[in-house]
Amino acid sequence: MNAVASPMDLVRPQSAAHSLLVLFVLATLAFAPSLYGLVGDWLASPEYGHGILVSGIAGYLLWCRRDMVECAAEKPFAPAVVLVALALACYGFAMLGDITVLKHYAYVATLASIALTVGGWPVLRVVGFPLVLVFFSIPLHPFFTNHLTSDLQLVSSTIGVWFIHLMGIPALQEGNVINMGDFSLLVEEACSGLRYLLPLASISLLIGYYYRGRLITRILLFLSAIPITVFMNSLRIAVTGFLIKYVGKESADGFLHDFEGWFVFVVSCVLLGLALVVLAKVNRRALTLQDNFKFPAVAGEYSHAGSPVRARIHGVVAALLILGGSAISYLWLNKETVIPTRETFDKFPLTLAGRDLYPDVLDSHVLNILKLDDYFIGDYLATDKLPVNLYMAYYEAQQDGSLIHSPSDCIPAGGWEITDSRIIDLTDLGFRGRGNRAVIEKGDNRLLVYYWVNEQARNYATEFEVYNSLVLRSITHGRTDATLVRVYVPLREGVDSEGQLKEFVAALAERSTPFLPQ
Repeated sequence: MNAVASPMDLVRPQSAAHSLLVLFVLATLAFAPSLYGLVGDWLASPEYGHGILVSGIAGYLLWCRRDMVECAAEKPFAPAVVLVALALACYGFAMLGDITVLKHYAYVATLASIALTVGGWPVLRVVGFPLVLVFFSIPLHPFFTNHLTSDLQLVSSTIGVWFIHLMGIPALQEGNVINMGDFSLLVEEACSGLRYLLPLASISLLIGYYYRGRLITRILLFLSAIPITVFMNSLRIAVTGFLIKYVGKESADGFLHDFEGWFVFVVSCVLLGLALVVLAKVNRRALTLQDNFKFPAVAGEYSHAGSPVRARIHGVVAALLILGGSAISYLWLNKETVIPTRETFDKFPLTLAGRDLYPDVLDSHVLNILKLDDYFIGDYLATDKLPVNLYMAYYEAQQDGSLIHSPSDCIPAGGWEITDSRIIDLTDLGFRGRGNRAVIEKGDNRLLVYYWVNEQARNYATEFEVYNSLVLRSITHGRTDATLVRVYVPLREGVDSEGQLKEFVAALAERSTPFLPQ
């Protein structure tokens, strides 16, 4: 008579590889709420759509290395159970504080800790690279994405203008705007090159890891994604300007524009391949995979045949994942997001500090980028005073896709140069906390700018302060609302511009309370 396997046989550890598989599955189930959001980000974001492919490659590599895990496994490393618990604690903190990127990094850290627990450092080395690939598939925090996008926009615009000049076409750059005479070309966030850089970096990471060569050469192969991306994106900007000028504005939109994007990425991959060909020629190698790449070692390379599985330690890890994941999911599902009551900006005073309001509006394209919930923008004018521009952007519930955009990123993008910047105390002006003071210039125009972020009647100057406050308030009060406040005045000789700006800010403090949630 044949013995019938019980359901417990499926989870009872039979080998190191089997234990690793079971615990990885339990970890994935424990992190299911955040991983569901991660897959949604991959599907919705053009910058991170490659994450599905990269994570699939990581899973395939893990499966291919199952025999290596078995042979590499030493006795379980019990202290690593503490690391599993710490990773779960980080996950719980991230779920309650709504720190999306930390949720995903905690997942990778949990998998690494599980591998270390099951078979010590040898097993962690075996599964390390696939976990690094998973790490690379995780979207960057918006703080880094915004700064990287802004920098890539400016660099690509500058080099793009250089290419346009090589084509014999006059062009003038003002930040991300390229003036080409009868039309202007705006290098938007989507044209920064980030959509090429991230997937190309993943490809170059795979190539660099398996490339047969010195470590410095492999590192340079990985880093080559950056200059290739910047070069090709700048060339695309120049070609787009050329086509608009001689073909028509329709070349900047629709199928032709999208085709340019795909073509640029394909050419970028070709350039990466050419770099490999050049290296093969320099090293006098044949153009074959076996001569240029070193693929994973076979399991027989390991001198021992693994160690007995300790079910008790693995049971502790399994219990941590089941109980910890369940507790975190319960707390997350029962967490409430508080939306405070406030007056909307359409009721904001029409007169302030002796000036009358001349309202303005933001176009739909800008609103789609900012993803704000309410805003105010306009000039306050008076015949005997300097004009003051006031802008306030309110976010009722900040998520990773709708975080406040700092003026320190937007100012250079508009062609303005920040010539002086420092943090000031706003207490004397009627606001609690600190703000930023900046002098910006473009041509002959000079402006004095104050800006800060208001969160629950407290004001912050730096992005680090803002984000720390956001996380703390999300956990303790269930609130993530915030308002960016920016005011500026022209700097003119013989006029106390800063005195007038301070007078306006003081009047703003007295009238803004109903509009800025306390």
